Amino acid sequence: MNKKLIIGIIALAVIAIIYFAFIYPPASEDDALGTIGAVKKHRDTQITDSDVILEGDETKSDYTEEHMLSVEEMAALFEKASIQEKISLMNEASIYERASILDRVSLQKRLTIFRFASPLEMD
Repeated sequence: MNKKLIIGIIALAVIAIIYFAFIYPPASEDDALGTIGAVKKHRDTQITDSDVILEGDETKSDYTEEHMLSVEEMAALFEKASIQEKISLMNEASIYERASILDRVSLQKRLTIFRFASPLEMD
């Protein structure tokens, strides 16, 4: 009896596997699309550099060269700026721009800035 029961369960399992693998669910013609046949590709125009506008992009500015200030005019404006405005400008500068500015300053001024020594102690 046990042997017949095991054979019956195996036969039922094989029939279930065949049924679910090949018969159920029935495939419609819409679902039968595969790799056989023509390839359907979406084609569109390529994006160009003029299509991309970066936020904060200085090259896309509305200002032309005649609207820009000369170095002398910018220096004069910087001299007129308050200490807080100068600090704000320095805070907006990159670390490389800050290092470049400090590189142009005399050693005496650098020492004063970093408070390692005052100009009076240098003499």
